[in-house]
Amino acid sequence: MVPASPAPQPRPVDDIDVESLILARNDVHPDGDWWFDPRTGRSLYYGVDDDTDLPALVEGVHVLIPCEPQPRSDVDDFFAAADEFGIDEDTIADLYAAYRGKGGLRRFRDRVGASAAADAWARFTVERETARAMAWLASRGLA
Repeated sequence: MVPASPAPQPRPVDDIDVESLILARNDVHPDGDWWFDPRTGRSLYYGVDDDTDLPALVEGVHVLIPCEPQPRSDVDDFFAAADEFGIDEDTIADLYAAYRGKGGLRRFRDRVGASAAADAWARFTVERETARAMAWLASRGLA
């Protein structure tokens, strides 16, 4: 009988590649999967378009990272906090016009990056996505 491998020990948050974990959780590409390596804190990708992480994946036990794209509620919360971020009314009106209706989330994302709200949106997004990624790691006992 082969002994079971020990459960991975939680990694210190500073040792986790949070940027790649956020990317992995938001990747909706249908032909690949992202895996968290508890030994290194890295997120590894394997798919039909890229197998460069395959040697690292073969070496150990990894945890499949679920695809959980940024929820629409983040945009709603961003609009609610626009005054706190110091975003002018014209910019908010323009972004809200893009956001309304079917396909609005995509239109908002396309427009916000080129707007006066780009920096505030980037900080807000990183903060929210980091919190969700850390919550996922904590729920799995990985951080």
